[in-house]
Amino acid sequence: MDKDPAEGGREHELATKASKIVSDRLKAYADRGIFRSYNAESSGNGKATFKFVWLNDAAMRLVFDEKQKSLTFKDLLPNIPARSSMDKELRAFVAARSSEALPEHRRIDAKRAEVKCVNRGGNVSIVLKVKKGEFAYGVQKAVNLINEIMLGFLVDGPYYEYMIENFDIGEE
Repeated sequence: MDKDPAEGGREHELATKASKIVSDRLKAYADRGIFRSYNAESSGNGKATFKFVWLNDAAMRLVFDEKQKSLTFKDLLPNIPARSSMDKELRAFVAARSSEALPEHRRIDAKRAEVKCVNRGGNVSIVLKVKKGEFAYGVQKAVNLINEIMLGFLVDGPYYEYMIENFDIGEE
């Protein structure tokens, strides 16, 4: 159980501050019209869920876990069999976002955050774990990463058919 901040509960104070940073950053995207149908819910167990419509009119769910210091785009990509070629290529694409070969503004600094793909039953979640209290950085990089996955890896890459089949987009 968290300690009262008045009793020296610095961990609770930092967690509350982290939640506010994450919430404020995501709300700013909604206020700018980037996210639509934005909704935030706190579960009271150190987790908050943010739901919104974003790229390709896809409904997205981002779960912030204060204790794990993680931002998870839950079940972002459906129907990707584990260990399939698409799963492997996606994992390689995500891992490459931390490469020194990328320009700094596009790279996820491994000293500040780490990112991975989790495939459960063919539904891929993207998890960004924040280091050193870099929550604002984490939100920005998580949003940028999802943008790159959806528009770069999927749409501009070899998986446009996947987008048509799974996200109900037109075959323009």
